[in-house]
Amino acid sequence: LSLEEALSCIPPILGYSSRGTSSTSSTNAVGDSPLAALIWEKFFDEVNEYRFDQQPKFEKPQFDDRYSLRNEEDVRG
Repeated sequence: LSLEEALSCIPPILGYSSRGTSSTSSTNAVGDSPLAALIWEKFFDEVNEYRFDQQPKFEKPQFDDRYSLRNEEDVRG
C-alpha cells in the first residue's frame, strides 16, 4: 500500500459496553507545550523537490475489534 492508501484505511468503530461507567472528570495530557512555532522557510521548495515515486510501501493494517470498552481508561490501556 502507498502512504495515502494506508492512511485511508478506516479503523472499526469503538463500541462501549452497556455495563460501562460514566465520568464527569477530564483527562489532562502530560508533557511540555512548545515554547514557539517556527516558520519552515524552505518548506515549499522541499515539497517540490520530493520524489513521490520513492515512497515507502506499507502493509494493510490489521484492526482488532474484539475489545469491549467500559470507560476511557480502557481506550488508553
